[in-house]
Amino acid sequence: MSIQEKLEEIKKQPEHIRMRYVIGCVVISMIFVFVVWFVSLKQNFEHIKESPLMQNATNNNSFDNAVKELKDQKDSLMNNGSQSQSVPGV
Repeated sequence: MSIQEKLEEIKKQPEHIRMRYVIGCVVISMIFVFVVWFVSLKQNFEHIKESPLMQNATNNNSFDNAVKELKDQKDSLMNNGSQSQSVPGV
């Protein structure tokens, strides 16, 4: 049976039977779309996990080191600023 013959057979069916075919085709199509979408999301999440930014963000030691380094820089700038205010003639 060819597709044309099957379509003609479906056209001869009552409306409630034709609606079953429509709903069935929509459900199958949406399942396909969701499968492709989920596979795509999985690939994107794996790519994000492998990125260097995420590896640094998940490493607590590197974050703690960065915070410590920023505090040290702040202290250094504060010390340099207070020293330049105490120097006469500047």
